[in-house]
Amino acid sequence: MLRNTMQKDIIKNALISLANHPTADEVYDFIHKDYPSISRATVYRVLNVMAQSGSAKRYVSTSGADFFDHQTYNHYHLKCENCQRVYDMEIPFMDNLNHNSDKDVTVFSHQIIFNGLCKKCNNKGD
Repeated sequence: MLRNTMQKDIIKNALISLANHPTADEVYDFIHKDYPSISRATVYRVLNVMAQSGSAKRYVSTSGADFFDHQTYNHYHLKCENCQRVYDMEIPFMDNLNHNSDKDVTVFSHQIIFNGLCKKCNNKGD
């Protein structure tokens, strides 16, 4: 059995290696072939702890499994309608959206996921 800290390092390194906004199941599938003793529950637990501690970001998807990002700076994403992958959007992050609260609510953070076609899928029609 692998030690807890080793499991955390393996899962963190997998998240970085995948670098494609994987789901917890994709992280598990990536590491399971090399580390069969790591359980799916451990992967889920460690990813949740990473998201809570700020060492990874978790994005809640309304149309499928949540995905994780090792990039923790504030940025937006595009979900490709064709290949279903999630990509970083390099457009300015609007911090001021968090400060435009009306009198009845307070906004602490926001997430925007654009839906469209990634560069690769968009160029298939050329």
